[in-house]
Amino acid sequence: NYDWKSSSDTETLLSCIEKWGIQRTLYKIRGMFAFALWDKKDKLLYLARDRAGEKPLYYGFINNLFVFTSEIKALKQLPEWNYKINRDVLKLYMRLGYIPTPYSIYEDIFKLTPGSFLKLDLKSYKKKELKPKKFWDLDKIISSKVKQKSESESIHELDELLKNSVKEQMISDVPVGAFLSSGIDSSTMVSLMQLQSSKKIKT
Repeated sequence: NYDWKSSSDTETLLSCIEKWGIQRTLYKIRGMFAFALWDKKDKLLYLARDRAGEKPLYYGFINNLFVFTSEIKALKQLPEWNYKINRDVLKLYMRLGYIPTPYSIYEDIFKLTPGSFLKLDLKSYKKKELKPKKFWDLDKIISSKVKQKSESESIHELDELLKNSVKEQMISDVPVGAFLSSGIDSSTMVSLMQLQSSKKIKT
């Protein structure tokens, strides 16, 4: 019984949070996202990142100023920032070839862990107490659903999961298309997209 004012997925997200609260909404929604939500009434700031971490989200402190961004280069616009490299993380980068979550290359700037959210109470927050909370954990999902299946059962289940996933991702308020790389994965995705659509999928 909701009075829709637009066809935007952002309005859908906000109405879900208003009805269910942030945690239940995050548990229910799928797809790729990173967002910040300001609760004006309770003076709470929420940062959230999708299950697989497809969308980036950085947060941290610059001279006791709390900052967040989807791209680190945006922080370079702040006059307070001193660009201090985290030497311990640099060692990790040299060893692994990438910077693992929750770190970034800079001191006091972190990547929000995939499938988690951060709550910041502007009335009483303490820097050391800022800890992301998981709303989705792949390891727990896998361990809770492990059971022996036949090859045909597994193939059928995978087929259904892929169809449903593609169907959900095709819900959009902008045109949908796909890039074909001539590989098996993109060809499979486009064929599943075409199954769900009466119009020819643009590739």
